[in-house]
Amino acid sequence: MKIQGILDKSPIVLNNLAVVDGAKEISYKELRRLSNEVAQHVLERWGAGNNIALHFERSAAYIVCYFGVLISGNRIVPIDTSLMPGEINQVIDFCDVSIILTNCSSNNAYDHCDVVIVEIDVSISLELDIRIRNQVEISKPSTFPEADYCILLPTSGTSKSPKRVMHSHANILQNASMHIESLGLRADDRTVIALPMGFGYCNTAQIVTSLMLGGTIVIQSGLFSPSRFFSLVEKYRATTFTAVPSMLNSLLASNAIARYNMESLRYIIIGGSRLPIERIDTFQKRFPNHCRLVQTYGLTEAGPRITTNIVDYQDKHCYSAGKPLTGIGVSIIGDAGNVITEGDVGQIVVNTPTRMMGYYKNQDDTLDCLRGSELYTGDLGYIEDNNLYVIGRQKNILIHCGRKILPEEIEMCINELDFVVECRVYGEAQEDGEDHVIAQVVIRSEVNSPKEQVQAHCRNSLSPYKLPKRIEVVDRLPKTYNGKLLRW
Repeated sequence: MKIQGILDKSPIVLNNLAVVDGAKEISYKELRRLSNEVAQHVLERWGAGNNIALHFERSAAYIVCYFGVLISGNRIVPIDTSLMPGEINQVIDFCDVSIILTNCSSNNAYDHCDVVIVEIDVSISLELDIRIRNQVEISKPSTFPEADYCILLPTSGTSKSPKRVMHSHANILQNASMHIESLGLRADDRTVIALPMGFGYCNTAQIVTSLMLGGTIVIQSGLFSPSRFFSLVEKYRATTFTAVPSMLNSLLASNAIARYNMESLRYIIIGGSRLPIERIDTFQKRFPNHCRLVQTYGLTEAGPRITTNIVDYQDKHCYSAGKPLTGIGVSIIGDAGNVITEGDVGQIVVNTPTRMMGYYKNQDDTLDCLRGSELYTGDLGYIEDNNLYVIGRQKNILIHCGRKILPEEIEMCINELDFVVECRVYGEAQEDGEDHVIAQVVIRSEVNSPKEQVQAHCRNSLSPYKLPKRIEVVDRLPKTYNGKLLRW
């Protein structure tokens, strides 16, 4: 089955609400019609087999074009709207993009792009508005024409220049099915989307999953706002929401929740990084008892979902990333390649039928990551009672006083403080090859002596060699396209 096949619903389901985007409410029937119109437009002018970029603000137009590209027999290359023109050009060149579909209003984003640029939007009356900004001859065939990939997803890693992951229709559909099973999702679920729509988690665990079930997607456009989120949940009786930790922190810090009805909300699902224990405890106090916090672990290369933990505050493993989804195996491997016994830290290795086909145009990293049937994640963790605990990235390790330090451990410690919004810990390299530990902290409001409070808390919680050499209070932290901390 192809992904676009999930739009082939029964006559009853075709009239159900598929996508809400502001004043636009699109049924499955209308979504299929609009996507077919995009497919026909693309096929008649440029044919099939092209890598087509989707450069869209979070909107219904992205979903319409996502399915339109697949129906036309072409492949999807999502481009994040936060990228600068030079970065957009790099993606276009590297991914052999020949056509860009967009609803972005920037006039200079594509000034140096030798590709076809098509502006597409969906009107309030649910009609397509299509304008070809420039027409050039298609001359960028895929580097892997024989591969059956349908999408080139950017990795959700912590580097500035993430790789592109090739996934097939089968990978994404199967991982979406695993996600549905792990949470018991239903056809009457309504999910709020506030993540970047080209982000692997949103692509599979929200867009594909919801439409596969016949559910409803409610799009929160623009910058994330707790008040706007609560309003959408109340208006559309939303049942699920997927967020990165910084979004959850905003929700927990907002008093607006008291003004809205949250009775419909069943799950808030967290991916991207671990939550401090204090945030999980605060969630229990702020949200209705029937709303469950779900911690997950995954990576784009795996499809993305790997584990699920529907948090049970009475369970001693309630702070873990949870247990593997059905059909997925997780093991911990030491530096010598040996399987580590339970409780010891090593690299997380995953055996999943939804692992990627490989990195686009990057055979060396593909061979390093995919070894036989196993996917080497580069993440560090340990297993207890079949529950996975993720503690950091191998590449992030700092060396101080001859000892290894995980920045994530120090960040977890600092994030325990109520006045801290978020923080980033990194190493400042010294001539002797060691690292000075530096912590950048974003605070909620005026706080007396925040640096001193952070240092005191660290001294009470961490070994002396892990203490930050310097603490900086900053307005914002550098982030990747999907809201993760930029590490290097």
